[in-house]
Amino acid sequence: MKNIKYCPNCGQAVEKGAAFCQNCGASLNPPEKRASRTGRKKSKKQQRIIATVALAMLAFAGYYLWGSSQYSKDQQVDWIMAALVSPDEDATRYIVTDSATLAVNHENLAPLQKFYKEHQTAANRMGQNFKAGDNKYGDFRFVQSGHYAGTFSEIQAAGQDLSAGGGDQP
Repeated sequence: MKNIKYCPNCGQAVEKGAAFCQNCGASLNPPEKRASRTGRKKSKKQQRIIATVALAMLAFAGYYLWGSSQYSKDQQVDWIMAALVSPDEDATRYIVTDSATLAVNHENLAPLQKFYKEHQTAANRMGQNFKAGDNKYGDFRFVQSGHYAGTFSEIQAAGQDLSAGGGDQP
């Protein structure tokens, strides 16, 4: 009698392997088991990981878009030129020298800043040339000197002659 099963619906004896009860027609195959709770937890964990990765990618994309605008070449040229025409502003962070004997400090840059304050046209022309991609203007040229936030190129104006008007001759 090992081959005999009983219908879970009506209790009638049915043959082993039968799909339906011959008496009441109930299905004799057990319903498929639902996903276990651990399976659902696993999918929630996967969803959290995917959401975290997507959020990180979105944050990086936002940072990159912001930085590309904030540290663009044109923006940096504007910073350099604003410092050059303002004798009261510290321009040492924007200017480097090719001379091994000349230190870039406020005292050395003051005459140059005074010159460009008095000759705004020359300063504007230099800025326009740099923005247009001409990386040399007179004794000055643009150089990449490092990176902002480890990602965006930092540029500076480099020159050998930091005297007043040193970069005025195209």
